[in-house]
Amino acid sequence: MRKSTLILLTLSNIFTWKICATELQLEPKEVSSSCCLVHHNSQHSDQGNTSLSNNNEFNTAVQFLNAWARPAEKGKNTAVYLTINNQSLSNLEIIGVSAPNIANAAMFHQSIRDNNGVISMSHIEHLLIPLQTTFKLKPGGFHIMLTGVTKQLTVGDSFDLTFCMKDQSTKTIKVQVKK
Repeated sequence: MRKSTLILLTLSNIFTWKICATELQLEPKEVSSSCCLVHHNSQHSDQGNTSLSNNNEFNTAVQFLNAWARPAEKGKNTAVYLTINNQSLSNLEIIGVSAPNIANAAMFHQSIRDNNGVISMSHIEHLLIPLQTTFKLKPGGFHIMLTGVTKQLTVGDSFDLTFCMKDQSTKTIKVQVKK
């Protein structure tokens, strides 16, 4: 019996994509969404914060690996790619992403090729990564779009990217700029 991975993604506020090994379905959205407002600075205090990112199981069982972005000029857009490895005993729901020191906005996107070979991008509201699953954001597929880059990004630079989970906990990672 072949094991297939199910990944749920929300497109705008209307549909949920169900992607299985061989099929793609659109269903009415059942999940309510909240905005991920993430503000980080060096004076932010985590006292009393019981966030997922401070949870030892989360730090060992959920990994954000090999994050990289393409170079970009100030004012332009770029994309971030990485692997998210959720080996925890629960689903991981990421409802937002933020890179406030590097871009005006950050959001999940999917590149889609139609029957005529034309590629378009769709905004994805959140990612739901099932337990014991690895999910890759890669060129030509799912990625994080950074719009309005606030300073030039050149090969060798790095910057922080913060993920916001459904429970409002956060996880900040380093992204390397490379070609």
